[in-house]
Amino acid sequence: MTYNELVEKARELGVAIQDTDEFTAFIVAKTAADKSEKLQDKLGQFNLKKLDLNRAIIAEEKDNEKIAELNAEVKRLYEEIVSDPLMIAYSTTKDELDGVVRFIMQIIEGSAAGENPYEIEEQSCGGDCSACGGCH
Repeated sequence: MTYNELVEKARELGVAIQDTDEFTAFIVAKTAADKSEKLQDKLGQFNLKKLDLNRAIIAEEKDNEKIAELNAEVKRLYEEIVSDPLMIAYSTTKDELDGVVRFIMQIIEGSAAGENPYEIEEQSCGGDCSACGGCH
Protein backbone atom coordinates (compact mmCIF):
# COMPACT_ATOMS: atom_id res chain seq x y z
CA MET A 1 0.00 0.00 0.00
CA THR A 2 1.35 3.43 -0.87
CA TYR A 3 1.48 6.45 1.41
CA ASN A 4 -1.30 8.15 -0.59
CA GLU A 5 -3.49 5.05 -0.33
CA LEU A 6 -2.91 4.97 3.42
CA VAL A 7 -3.85 8.65 3.70
CA GLU A 8 -7.03 7.91 1.73
CA LYS A 9 -7.88 5.11 4.20
CA ALA A 10 -7.38 7.58 7.05
CA ARG A 11 -9.76 10.02 5.36
CA GLU A 12 -12.30 7.21 4.94
CA LEU A 13 -11.94 6.46 8.64
CA GLY A 14 -12.59 10.13 9.37
CA VAL A 15 -15.80 9.96 7.34
CA ALA A 16 -16.79 6.74 9.14
CA ILE A 17 -16.25 8.40 12.53
CA GLN A 18 -18.55 11.22 11.43
CA ASP A 19 -21.16 8.60 10.56
CA THR A 20 -21.34 7.17 14.11
CA ASP A 21 -24.16 7.69 16.58
CA GLU A 22 -21.63 9.16 19.01
CA PHE A 23 -20.58 11.85 16.53
CA THR A 24 -24.18 12.68 15.64
CA ALA A 25 -25.17 12.97 19.30
CA PHE A 26 -22.16 15.19 19.97
CA ILE A 27 -22.97 17.53 17.07
CA VAL A 28 -26.60 17.80 18.17
CA ALA A 29 -25.58 18.59 21.76
CA LYS A 30 -22.85 21.04 20.67
CA THR A 31 -25.22 22.86 18.34
CA ALA A 32 -27.86 23.16 21.06
CA ALA A 33 -25.30 24.50 23.54
CA ASP A 34 -23.87 26.92 20.98
CA LYS A 35 -27.34 28.26 20.13
CA SER A 36 -28.42 28.75 23.74
CA GLU A 37 -28.19 32.48 24.46
CA LYS A 38 -28.59 31.80 28.17
CA LEU A 39 -25.69 29.33 28.27
CA GLN A 40 -23.47 31.44 26.01
CA ASP A 41 -24.15 34.50 28.17
CA LYS A 42 -23.10 32.57 31.29
CA LEU A 43 -19.94 31.35 29.53
CA GLY A 44 -19.14 34.93 28.56
CA GLN A 45 -19.73 36.16 32.10
CA PHE A 46 -17.58 33.34 33.44
CA ASN A 47 -14.69 34.17 31.12
CA LEU A 48 -14.85 37.89 31.97
CA LYS A 49 -14.97 37.20 35.71
CA LYS A 50 -12.03 34.82 35.36
CA LEU A 51 -10.05 37.58 33.65
CA ASP A 52 -11.02 40.01 36.42
CA LEU A 53 -9.94 37.45 39.03
CA ASN A 54 -6.59 36.88 37.31
CA ARG A 55 -5.98 40.62 37.13
CA ALA A 56 -6.84 41.00 40.81
CA ILE A 57 -4.49 38.16 41.75
CA ILE A 58 -1.52 39.60 39.87
CA ALA A 59 -2.17 43.22 40.86
CA GLU A 60 0.67 44.90 42.73
CA GLU A 61 -1.72 46.01 45.44
CA LYS A 62 -3.84 42.98 46.20
CA ASP A 63 -7.36 43.45 47.49
CA ASN A 64 -8.03 40.13 49.22
CA GLU A 65 -11.70 40.96 49.73
CA LYS A 66 -12.16 41.66 46.02
CA ILE A 67 -10.24 38.48 45.13
CA ALA A 68 -12.53 36.46 47.42
CA GLU A 69 -15.64 38.05 45.87
CA LEU A 70 -14.44 37.40 42.33
CA ASN A 71 -13.44 33.85 43.21
CA ALA A 72 -16.89 33.18 44.66
CA GLU A 73 -18.52 34.64 41.55
CA VAL A 74 -16.35 32.52 39.24
CA LYS A 75 -17.24 29.40 41.24
CA ARG A 76 -20.95 30.26 41.20
CA LEU A 77 -20.95 30.79 37.43
CA TYR A 78 -18.96 27.60 36.89
CA GLU A 79 -21.49 25.58 38.90
CA GLU A 80 -24.36 27.12 36.93
CA ILE A 81 -22.65 26.27 33.65
CA VAL A 82 -21.74 22.67 34.47
CA SER A 83 -25.21 21.96 35.88
CA ASP A 84 -26.98 23.33 32.79
CA PRO A 85 -28.68 20.40 30.97
CA LEU A 86 -27.27 21.55 27.64
CA MET A 87 -23.73 21.59 29.02
CA ILE A 88 -24.25 18.20 30.64
CA ALA A 89 -25.40 16.78 27.29
CA TYR A 90 -22.44 18.42 25.54
CA SER A 91 -19.92 17.04 28.05
CA THR A 92 -21.44 13.56 28.06
CA THR A 93 -21.57 13.22 24.29
CA LYS A 94 -18.06 14.68 23.94
CA ASP A 95 -16.73 12.11 26.41
CA GLU A 96 -18.45 9.30 24.50
CA LEU A 97 -17.05 10.47 21.15
CA ASP A 98 -13.60 10.93 22.69
CA GLY A 99 -13.80 7.32 23.91
CA VAL A 100 -14.48 6.08 20.38
CA VAL A 101 -11.60 8.11 18.97
CA ARG A 102 -9.28 7.04 21.81
CA PHE A 103 -9.90 3.34 21.06
CA ILE A 104 -9.37 3.89 17.34
CA MET A 105 -6.08 5.62 18.17
CA GLN A 106 -5.10 2.65 20.37
CA ILE A 107 -5.66 0.34 17.42
CA ILE A 108 -3.66 2.57 15.06
CA GLU A 109 -0.79 3.06 17.51
CA GLY A 110 -0.70 -0.62 18.47
CA SER A 111 -0.71 -1.64 14.82
CA ALA A 112 2.14 0.78 14.08
CA ALA A 113 4.06 -0.88 16.92
CA GLY A 114 3.58 -4.32 15.36
CA GLU A 115 0.59 -5.58 17.34
CA ASN A 116 -2.20 -7.51 15.67
CA PRO A 117 -4.98 -4.90 15.21
CA TYR A 118 -7.65 -7.57 15.74
CA GLU A 119 -6.25 -8.46 19.15
CA ILE A 120 -5.99 -4.94 20.56
CA GLU A 121 -8.43 -4.53 23.42
CA GLU A 122 -9.93 -1.22 24.46
CA GLN A 123 -7.99 0.26 27.37
CA SER A 124 -9.97 2.39 29.75
CA CYS A 125 -8.63 5.04 32.01
CA GLY A 126 -8.82 4.33 35.70
CA GLY A 127 -8.07 7.94 36.57
CA ASP A 128 -4.60 7.21 38.00
CA CYS A 129 -2.10 8.62 35.52
CA SER A 130 1.02 7.40 37.35
CA ALA A 131 1.48 4.29 35.19
CA CYS A 132 -0.16 5.64 32.06
CA GLY A 133 1.46 5.67 28.64
CA GLY A 134 -0.72 8.63 27.72
CA CYS A 135 -4.26 9.34 26.69
CA HIS A 136 -3.30 11.21 23.59
